[in-house]
Amino acid sequence: MINVADDANRGPTFGWDFNGAIHAVHPARRGSLNEVGQWNTIEITANGTMIRVVVNDQIVTDTDIRNLRAWVTATGLHNKSGNINFTAHRGETDVRNIRIKELP
Repeated sequence: MINVADDANRGPTFGWDFNGAIHAVHPARRGSLNEVGQWNTIEITANGTMIRVVVNDQIVTDTDIRNLRAWVTATGLHNKSGNINFTAHRGETDVRNIRIKELP
């Protein structure tokens, strides 16, 4: 699960809770989000065991899940297929222009 979140109003937390992180598994770099009220773009690429997340043209996560700790297997991270879900913990989250592309 890749976080899509507004980091601006978050207090102290672990990096794996921020926008672009693999939730509760791998942290993301901060500083890529536009100001509150402006749209952001996020591109998520899952190619085999490689996960890359680009937010507003900045790479925030780029990792091989084979290198992650064994305890994360419970999250389904190593599944070969799955679902795409959009959820929010609080308030509303708006999305637009969603495109899904199968890799060759």
